[in-house]
Amino acid sequence: MLALLQLSASEVWPALLAGALAVSTLSDTVSHLSVGFAISAGLANTAELFVAAWWLRRRLGSTGCTREQSARIRKIRINPRWVR
Repeated sequence: MLALLQLSASEVWPALLAGALAVSTLSDTVSHLSVGFAISAGLANTAELFVAAWWLRRRLGSTGCTREQSARIRKIRINPRWVR
């Protein structure tokens, strides 16, 4: 998710962060944790993600990488044999 934020425009960050919050909260509630805890953990995870993305964007520049680097990153495919 952090890489996705770095590769995307900051205008879409609110939607991406809202999605991260929803998925994090949903995964915790599906794991039978209390709703209050799930929301708290989701907020903490999303805040951590936002701070890390903001800090990287600030240190590396507006996009974090050049267009050429971004194009190469988008072409990467995960080999199914790596995920086991």
